[in-house]
Amino acid sequence: MPRSEIDELPARVEGTRPIRVGEKVPAFAAPDERERERRVPDGPRPHVLVFYRGYWCPWCNGQLAALGRRFDDVRAIADTAVFGISVDPSERGRALRDELMLPFALLSDPAGAVVRRYGVWSDDERHSLPATVVFDATGTVRYVHVGIDFTDRPDEAELLAALAGAA
Repeated sequence: MPRSEIDELPARVEGTRPIRVGEKVPAFAAPDERERERRVPDGPRPHVLVFYRGYWCPWCNGQLAALGRRFDDVRAIADTAVFGISVDPSERGRALRDELMLPFALLSDPAGAVVRRYGVWSDDERHSLPATVVFDATGTVRYVHVGIDFTDRPDEAELLAALAGAA
């Protein structure tokens, strides 16, 4: 998302100021789809965080599935950690990961605490805005895309280029 659109976002989504390029990511722990606690960052390596609205969102599922199909390309760039994050309970994440055959974990944030810390919470809808954050091995944000609506997602080439810049 261009800087100008990120700067306009707080006016469109009350109380939201997404994390920005150059900032340090907030560390957190959350259960994955198997209810195992996962820590992010989970080591000094690049990360991709995909904040998705929920298991019920076909655009979210499409983005997650596309990232799953390109997972070998993602891992070829660097030993990248990839996580999806939503307010869904772990059992919904488990069903979605199995259905989409995802090679990465889906984290559960039912209260939206992590989503809020990254500045991508929607009070009106009670879940995250569609957002993707890439950060490097030092925990510095290198790329942010926050969707201005539920269909607005980064394309795969843009995401891979951002990840290459974080490696």
